[in-house]
Amino acid sequence: MSLDMYQVATPAQVQTPAWLIEANQVLALSSAELQSLVQKELEENPALELDERTVCPACGRTFQGACCPHCLSLAPSSLPQVESETALDDAGTWLPEIEKSGHEDDEFDPTMLLASKTSLEDQLRLAMLSQLPESETILIEFLVGNLDENGYLQATTQEAAQICEVSLERVERALAALQAQEPIGIGARDVRECLLIQLRYLEAQGEQQPAAYEIINGYLPQIADHKYAQIAKELHISLKQAKEAHNFIKARLHPFPTCGYLGAEVSAADEVARPIQPDVVISHKPDAPPGQYEIEVVESQRFGLQVSPSYAEAARSLGSQRGCRDTEQQHIHDYLKRTRLFIANVKRRWQTLHQITSCLVKSQQEYLEQGVRALHPLTREQVAEELGLHPSTVSRATASKYVMLPSRQVIPFSTFFTANLSLKEALKNMIAQEKKPLSDQKLADMLNAQGWLVARRTVAKYREELKILASSER
Repeated sequence: MSLDMYQVATPAQVQTPAWLIEANQVLALSSAELQSLVQKELEENPALELDERTVCPACGRTFQGACCPHCLSLAPSSLPQVESETALDDAGTWLPEIEKSGHEDDEFDPTMLLASKTSLEDQLRLAMLSQLPESETILIEFLVGNLDENGYLQATTQEAAQICEVSLERVERALAALQAQEPIGIGARDVRECLLIQLRYLEAQGEQQPAAYEIINGYLPQIADHKYAQIAKELHISLKQAKEAHNFIKARLHPFPTCGYLGAEVSAADEVARPIQPDVVISHKPDAPPGQYEIEVVESQRFGLQVSPSYAEAARSLGSQRGCRDTEQQHIHDYLKRTRLFIANVKRRWQTLHQITSCLVKSQQEYLEQGVRALHPLTREQVAEELGLHPSTVSRATASKYVMLPSRQVIPFSTFFTANLSLKEALKNMIAQEKKPLSDQKLADMLNAQGWLVARRTVAKYREELKILASSER
């Protein structure tokens, strides 16, 4: 044996400022943006190769055979394929040929050809254009474009007539067409008109409440203050009828027509409506005791990046050859260095996502098991301190990214850091279970008794964000 000292060259990743900047940029990208970046890098860098796998459109994980082992969705290649020829229509557009026999297939559904779902605004435009002349297009655009988030019209008919340079009669006719659309009550100019539109619709469907129309039309402030005796006296009805009318209004009418309409089914007009694919999946470990979870960064399963074998072989060959041109060596060296740096940045992204998710699972385990009521206040700074990272790194890593919980619910990472989410849920449940309307101060007192330290103004703020009326109006 001899104890000689000698040098050995080994590759190592040096964290230069430029490398850190690029790594942070890759970390901050959404999943779709990363796919675009990978595609661009593949087009520009011949030394980079992609090993892409078929992924499940529901959970985003890779297929094993013809079925996803996690959510049991079928792979697209396993679905029955229908061979059909194509034909040109009169306008020169390619159309699928139905059948050579000339008759249509009874099971053919043209709605299956729809590529995307339209927004509520586009649905309103299309419906009104089918009922009104084409000359009213500008007026339709004005009315639909002036609807606020609750479905109320934020312009008067006089303003519409003046701006669109049309008569007041045409505006009223277009507004009537708008108010005839769903959700019922859209296009109203105030709460009274919104409720009356809904009431007329229910009456047309056979649901009658004789006193409701008079109460909505002239006694909304009184009904909000529960002045049943005054209403009963002035409308010449019994006290019981006044209370029944109030209960009918609360149960069957809604002052915010677009609130919750179609839920997630409404998407932007230029967006394809598809399930959100999670970036990370949290699941129970098979045959593991409760509280142990498996964390999977889905991107690392969707595709793999590697150095092109041909470029790696070329680098070895040029290194052993004497007299080869420096330009060739430099070309190979530059692309290999660029490839290794890009792969390292992507892998660092996946590693950081896994680290942060592990910390969130540890900190929010009760939330994973019991739901939003058990969500603890947590900040990105606390996660960064726990992992020894900079707070901006945690912010970049979790921005525009989604996680699938063991309950198969897909949520944004920001949900883990929403301190008031569980408080809002508690407030919502209290109001839903109240036997008589509770004031904001009473709700605050009840929340404080349960350990929530909130003021009356905070309760009023959260109640308004939840689109819940005040106690005098409930």
